[in-house]
Amino acid sequence: MSIENEMVDGYMAGFSSGAMSLPDWHKGRSAAFKHGWLNGRDDRISKPRERYSVLRARADMILSRESNGNV
Repeated sequence: MSIENEMVDGYMAGFSSGAMSLPDWHKGRSAAFKHGWLNGRDDRISKPRERYSVLRARADMILSRESNGNV
């Protein structure tokens, strides 16, 4: 699975979850999945946890690090 797909899967899981924090069963997932999950949760509750520029930079860093195998 691509890193981008993991982020999207995380987003969909966070958006459809009823949890306010990342559930324990997702704690071992990739940084991309976790970032996506938190973004999905933020959209679900209509409350971003950070400014867009910070979240975008974090996503770019995750994508860059994981695509280079530096997780």
